Amino acid sequence: MKTPRLNVRSLSSLMVLFALLSMVACKKDSDDPAPQTGVEGTWQLTALNFNPAFNGITDYVAALTATGNTCANQINFTFNNNGSITINSPATCNDTKDLFTQSLGINNSTTWKVEGDKLVLTTGTDVTQINLSVNQSTMTLTDTGAIPPATTVYTVTFSFKRV
Repeated sequence: MKTPRLNVRSLSSLMVLFALLSMVACKKDSDDPAPQTGVEGTWQLTALNFNPAFNGITDYVAALTATGNTCANQINFTFNNNGSITINSPATCNDTKDLFTQSLGINNSTTWKVEGDKLVLTTGTDVTQINLSVNQSTMTLTDTGAIPPATTVYTVTFSFKRV
C-alpha cells in the first residue's frame, strides 16, 4: 500500500492559508480602547520632591510614609474629559488631601487643560501654568518659586502614577 505524500505545492498552499488565518485571528479589535497617554484619567501622587530640600525634606511623600501616614497612596486625582478635576480620599486622609491640594493650588472646582508642555489649572480667577511631562503610566508636574514667608527659590516636582 502506498503512503500518501504531500507535495510541495500543497504544503505551500497550506502555509499561505495558515498565515492568512493567523493574521485575521490576531487582528486588533477596533473596539479595544487605546492606551491613555494624556492627562485625562485617575492619578495617584507617588512623590513630592523639593530642590533644595525644604526643612531637610527632599521627598514629602516618602517622609509622610516613613511616619506611618500612608494617605498619599489613598488619594486619587481624576482629570475628567470635561476639564474638571475630582479629588477622592478616605475621610481619615482629609488633612493630607488638603495639604496636597493646597500645594498644587487645586480643589474640586478647579478646571484643567493642556497647552503645549504646560498644565493650565484654573481655580476661580487664579490661573497657574505648571510644566508637564506625561506618558501612559506617569505624570510629572514641575514648578519653581519661593514658599512664603521664605525667599529661597525651590523646584517642586509632583510625580504621579496612573491608577
